[in-house]
Amino acid sequence: MLDVYYNNHIQPFFEAIPTLQSFNDKVLSVVPFDEYHNYLSGKFGLKAMIIMFLCKNPLYKDYVLYREKGFENSPNLQDVTSRYYKTVKQSFEEFNKFKEMVEKGEI
Repeated sequence: MLDVYYNNHIQPFFEAIPTLQSFNDKVLSVVPFDEYHNYLSGKFGLKAMIIMFLCKNPLYKDYVLYREKGFENSPNLQDVTSRYYKTVKQSFEEFNKFKEMVEKGEI
């Protein structure tokens, strides 16, 4: 059963997208920002930022602005009683830390 899943899903993915650069070129440079979660799991926003930065994706700055607006408009970040507040706050802090490191040239 695992062999079938591997052969039908995992192997074809890594054959088509074997490197971060190919993932950047075939996914992050083509797919709308709001669909990245379909291609990256868990902390997909931070993962996308890191890959875009490392691959010198020309959309990197646009994606950073997109994420900033998303955080600004997030009711979960404004409402400390929200059940998602801690998770969103942590994502916001990680986003800002990475952005700051890039801006300071620490990466």
